[in-house]
Amino acid sequence: MILAALLAAYAFPAWPLVPADVLSLREGQHLHKDFEDGALRGSIIRFFVRTDLHRVYGFLADVPAMPRYMPHLREIRVVAQREGVKVLEYKSQVPLVADFTLERHFEPPRRIWWTKVKAPYKRIEGAWDLFPAPGGTVVSYSLAVETGSLIPNWMAAEFQKQGGSALVRNVTRHVESGGKWTRPDYPQEQTPN
Repeated sequence: MILAALLAAYAFPAWPLVPADVLSLREGQHLHKDFEDGALRGSIIRFFVRTDLHRVYGFLADVPAMPRYMPHLREIRVVAQREGVKVLEYKSQVPLVADFTLERHFEPPRRIWWTKVKAPYKRIEGAWDLFPAPGGTVVSYSLAVETGSLIPNWMAAEFQKQGGSALVRNVTRHVESGGKWTRPDYPQEQTPN
């Protein structure tokens, strides 16, 4: 577990949050930064949510609700858990994206980070980092993937980049609606006639 924490912290480059960035984020912009560390490629996306940090953390930590707002996520299942950690099995809606299992670590109220348990990729690392700001919270989503020989790293990075706008839009809508907003392509439960 210590090694996983070091790897997750190492993969993401330092990107200080400066007042000018907070102002543009509050105006509805989102910031995007790609990075490469050897074979590991990833990106960091920052955006602003008009909700306090504790509520944002609560929504992001609500595992059963994730498929309702996360792009391309069909289903998620908790396969194991212990204090502050859940092992989650993800099922994708995208035909060429394989299902995978991640170990997700919860550090309330400011950070949730994850590493690969089982996937057809060499490494998957990611994190939600939250920063309090006037009128809401700056949300930083980081994801890095080393694909190995099955899929070129550039293809995984491009898929990530394309999903960035949907991620920002969906998370913002879900959190700011108090958890009521659901993405339009999420399969709605059948109601009896």
